[in-house]
Amino acid sequence: MAKVSSKRNKNQKKGLSTRKTVVLGVLLTMAITIIAVVLYVFIYSFSYVHGDLKIDLKQYRYSQNQTSFIYAYNSKGDPVEVARLYGTINRVWVDKEDTNPYIAKCYVGLEDKRFYEHKGVDWTRTIAAVVKYGGSQGGSTLTQQLIKNLTEEDEVTFVRKYKEILNALNLERYYSKEDILEAYLNTVYLSHGCYGVKTASETYFGKEISECNLAESAALAAITQFPSKYDPILNPDSNKERRNYCLKLMLDQDLITKEEYEEAINYDIKFQLNKKTESVNNVAYSYYTDAVINQVENDLMAKYGYTAKTASDKINYGGLKIYSAVNPKVQKAMDSIFANRDYVADGTVQASMTILAYDGRVVGIEGGIGKKKGKRELNRATDSPRQPGSTIKPISVYGPAIDTNAAYWSKTYANSASQTVNGEPWPKNQGGMGGGEMVTLQYGLAQSYNTISARVLADVGLHTSYSYLSKRFMLKHLEPNADESYSPLATGSLTHGVTTLEMAAAFQAYGNGGKYNEPYFYYKVEDASGNVILDKADHDSHKAVEPATAEIMNHLLQTVMTMGTGTPYNVDGQITFGKTGTTDEDKDRWFVGGTPYYVGAVWYGYDIPAEIYNVWNNPAGNLFKYVMDKVHANLGYKEFPTAPSGVTDAYYCTNSGLLGSNGCPTELGWFRSDNMPSYCYGHAAPKSNDSGGSKGDKKSGDSDSSSSSDSTDSTQASDSSSSDENTTPESESPAPESEGEE
Repeated sequence: MAKVSSKRNKNQKKGLSTRKTVVLGVLLTMAITIIAVVLYVFIYSFSYVHGDLKIDLKQYRYSQNQTSFIYAYNSKGDPVEVARLYGTINRVWVDKEDTNPYIAKCYVGLEDKRFYEHKGVDWTRTIAAVVKYGGSQGGSTLTQQLIKNLTEEDEVTFVRKYKEILNALNLERYYSKEDILEAYLNTVYLSHGCYGVKTASETYFGKEISECNLAESAALAAITQFPSKYDPILNPDSNKERRNYCLKLMLDQDLITKEEYEEAINYDIKFQLNKKTESVNNVAYSYYTDAVINQVENDLMAKYGYTAKTASDKINYGGLKIYSAVNPKVQKAMDSIFANRDYVADGTVQASMTILAYDGRVVGIEGGIGKKKGKRELNRATDSPRQPGSTIKPISVYGPAIDTNAAYWSKTYANSASQTVNGEPWPKNQGGMGGGEMVTLQYGLAQSYNTISARVLADVGLHTSYSYLSKRFMLKHLEPNADESYSPLATGSLTHGVTTLEMAAAFQAYGNGGKYNEPYFYYKVEDASGNVILDKADHDSHKAVEPATAEIMNHLLQTVMTMGTGTPYNVDGQITFGKTGTTDEDKDRWFVGGTPYYVGAVWYGYDIPAEIYNVWNNPAGNLFKYVMDKVHANLGYKEFPTAPSGVTDAYYCTNSGLLGSNGCPTELGWFRSDNMPSYCYGHAAPKSNDSGGSKGDKKSGDSDSSSSSDSTDSTQASDSSSSDENTTPESESPAPESEGEE
């Protein structure tokens, strides 16, 4: 028994020894592991902190979401801010020296009193935070808060806090306290979408941060800890309480004097939510601003291959500087008319207008009548094509006819239908069919005779006419099959229609020597670093017609204003060319015209096409004159440029259309030098509807053509039951296309 007991005791001692060995081994392993982990963490932390820069403040400055600006040039040539573009983040960087003497002190006093002493981490506050919160939160210095603002990592974890500490220590090895403060002041969130003190001061006080006093600066700093709770608009009492607390801390830290403290405590701050910097969703941008945004967005997609969302984000958050091409004086004149419904027939009718300079610069635009209430609304001037009626004729018929030598100023045509459609003669003029008398091209254009435009179109050719519209005048909404036909090209019954932007751009060729210049709403776009990323200096520009054609068409369209349908709409004190337009059943009214300064196009009608009642003359022409008279009020008289060669002005016989001889009743016309008519050596008795040019004395036998409204302007091309769109005539005897067809 004794031997058994002794053996048992030995086994027990051996088991205890084994367990001790295991425990000691585990403890030793744990100790080694802990030491290894601590050593690894120390080495990693040391290497991280003392290694390369981890957060580049300069890179973050330009890569962060920032507010974009649209500028316009004033009369002195200086850029002036007209709009700000941002979504939910309104941020504009400001250099620290451009703030004020108090704002940095407010943040140091309230958020980090040992800011200038620590190396990125306030270990006293950090240890206290570890004890209180387990190290997951609290105790952050301004440098640590900046790291959180930049990385947008705000989860409440020990790992996140550890990374934040390392980044803060690393950052302070490479940047001065002033650099860190500047970055902080530009990244801190201050409610109402404001990131940074610049946009916050503009939002709450309506002024620059450099203009804010001590009390106002403290009010901004007070928002930081809990933006919704301390928002001065939503919770003014809470903001005031924390603001006063901030001022007391600053006084205790000798950051301000007793006198400064007393003055700030007693200062009555006037908060006002400034609409200029309020969220973009609540701002009613102008039609011009909308058009600028749309064009920049499209150009970014075209040049850089961006998606629509990426381009939009670039505009709203990229810190872009967009230099618009608007002429503020022109736009103001347009706004004064289009914002006032007294200039239109009723409360539901609409209108749009575009005004261009002759290099393609859009100097003003209106997308609707009445006050604009939102952003990116329907812009009828750019996005709502409507049938143009007779305003199409100068670019689809008469311009191509002169340019291809298919016709000339005084070529005569029968004022009668040239085709039969559904058993009825086509086309008709607004005032009737026409009596078959011979009239000149000039007279047919001035009186807007559909019969004459159809006959001239036959000389030009359908394909040639369509090619001019699509490839030279750059109309965007054409249907290749449906619109390459007589009714659309001769009377304007296009399938989809045109916009005022397209029409003004097309007609500019008749005031600038024959060039088509792509319409542009901005000059250039710079990114946040100041690099030019878009430049309209390279916008499309090409020859639409020969310079000689442009000059002849200019004179032809002047006769519309001197003895045709456009006489009521001449711009005061300026030479004016123009063309009226009316669509089937009076559902659309148009006027397109220009002076030596600008070319403009106006559409007038209802969004849902309906007959226009209660108007005098052509209401689109009226709007054109109202606006252009204001635009030109202080502009001196000016002449259109003339073609350097290739144009001959000569008197022609008003009976035969040939060059006048002794005894002929004559008018002055303009001809291409390589397409002059022969001389008249005899003619019939003078007609009662002799054509008249824009210059020259009346000769014996001439009749004075009366000025009228758009009463002779029509687009009837088929039976009277047709809708707003005129059907393309399927002629029983189609008019032949001429040899001038391309």
